[in-house]
Amino acid sequence: MEQSVKLNEQIRYPKVRLVLTDNKMFGEVPVHVALSMAREQGLDLVEVNSGSPENLPVCKILDYGKQKYHEEKNKRKNAHAGNIVFKEIWFKFTTQEHDLVVKHAKILEFLKKKYHVKYGMELIGRLKEHVEEAKDIFIKTLETFNGIASWQEPTVSGGESRTVTIMTVLEPV
Repeated sequence: MEQSVKLNEQIRYPKVRLVLTDNKMFGEVPVHVALSMAREQGLDLVEVNSGSPENLPVCKILDYGKQKYHEEKNKRKNAHAGNIVFKEIWFKFTTQEHDLVVKHAKILEFLKKKYHVKYGMELIGRLKEHVEEAKDIFIKTLETFNGIASWQEPTVSGGESRTVTIMTVLEPV
């Protein structure tokens, strides 16, 4: 259940402790003075702590619409935080060095964004005969990501089918 926030005229106390937009305590002021200060700046007076019989309520001058927007944005972002995002990058045994450099740059970009990357090599047709050599090349390309990502030993799958894949998952460090 969402707690309602008191804004502007909804705040009905004789005095409040006022916090300014730069988060500095202004002090105790009558509520009508705090409200007029907020209006002069084109902002809202928002109750942030209702107080107690011994303490005055705390109000802050801020743009409530902007604060609400950022709270909702963070809420949506955090809702997806538990989901692991995977990106896939594949190359072939015959991929040239320059193309690998481009693919590695893209992988580094993904890893900086904390994505997990499924990284694989595909062997098609006659190239299936070179599985061990391809695995050595694949492991050599993984060394590019030392200290940036962690991975497990690459797995080889396929064999009798048309293709053989060598794959691992790079996880950001």
